Amino acid sequence: MKKIFLTFFLTFILLLSASVSASDMEANLIFEKNPGELIRDTAISESGDFITAITSDTVYVYDSSGNLITEKKSGNLKSLDISLDGEKILLASFGLTLIDQNADILWNDKSKYMALSAGLSGDQKYAYAGMDDEKIYSYSIESDKTLSAETDEDMMSLEISGDGNYIAGGTKEGNILLFDSGLNRKWKYKATFKPVTGISVTNNGNMIAACSSDNTVYLLSRAGRLLWSKNVDSPKDIAISSAGEKITVAVNPGLLFLDNKGEIKGHIELNKPATSIAADKNSEIIAVSAENKLYCYSLTDSDTKSDIDTNNENDKNADDITKTDSKSSESGHTNNTNLKNQSAPAGLFSLFGALFLIMIFRK
Repeated sequence: MKKIFLTFFLTFILLLSASVSASDMEANLIFEKNPGELIRDTAISESGDFITAITSDTVYVYDSSGNLITEKKSGNLKSLDISLDGEKILLASFGLTLIDQNADILWNDKSKYMALSAGLSGDQKYAYAGMDDEKIYSYSIESDKTLSAETDEDMMSLEISGDGNYIAGGTKEGNILLFDSGLNRKWKYKATFKPVTGISVTNNGNMIAACSSDNTVYLLSRAGRLLWSKNVDSPKDIAISSAGEKITVAVNPGLLFLDNKGEIKGHIELNKPATSIAADKNSEIIAVSAENKLYCYSLTDSDTKSDIDTNNENDKNADDITKTDSKSSESGHTNNTNLKNQSAPAGLFSLFGALFLIMIFRK
């Protein structure tokens, strides 16, 4: 009788654990490309219809099915961005160059400094660059007017909000910065003493997601308040959806999916560490590079809603904001086609079940 009861109880625990960890995401590989060289950066249009990638000296443009549109040699490329409609591509090297899908040059501005990061405004009228002279630059493509502002250290990552009102950047010394479109600095947040390797901002700038070489992901409000931070494995790049409900992180060895509360929703395993990522407006099409390979995935999600309200955050200037929130140490792993949510209750039920079985066996 005891054996029957133990079998029944163990089965119950396993079923309960499985139900709590039910799958809520699926990923389908659309295409895989191998340019044969290390991919330095990727970008994707708002709709996901166009995907771009760069190696050290070549830019590639693909459609959503993986068909090659353009392959063009260009010197010493460091970073890139793509317009919302996918028709224009901004290349960062010694200065900035704006090209169309056929790689014809539309505008450029040469510099003796290397552009470490770059972004194109949604209206395609302004280009921004974080140069290795410890400054951020704004270029008016139509009038050639240039603005600059001090960043105090090299800005390694940069992104513009979809509405064009905010520019977020991450620096070599671990600071996260927010500027308005006129390059007035709103605040500086000291996240770490190691490089901020990736940064992403929502459409209206109400949330800024960043990752750094200290194995941490950060989510901040538009006012510079830390909403949460989380330990992950070797993050290199990050993307947040336009509305802010989904966050994708390039980690070792693959992609990690979070909601805007920092809870893990799934994980895609790759054979090599992911180094750069880009996502469409809703984070349903993801482009990711892993050394010399480019992958493009489509994602389906059951129900992810934005539970953090930052729209009413005070937007006043704050020069330096001290971090007060503690870091979480969760991590998650699932397979590359069925992304499963790892839930704490399942682990607790399994633990209590194991303790109960030990007590019975002792009797």
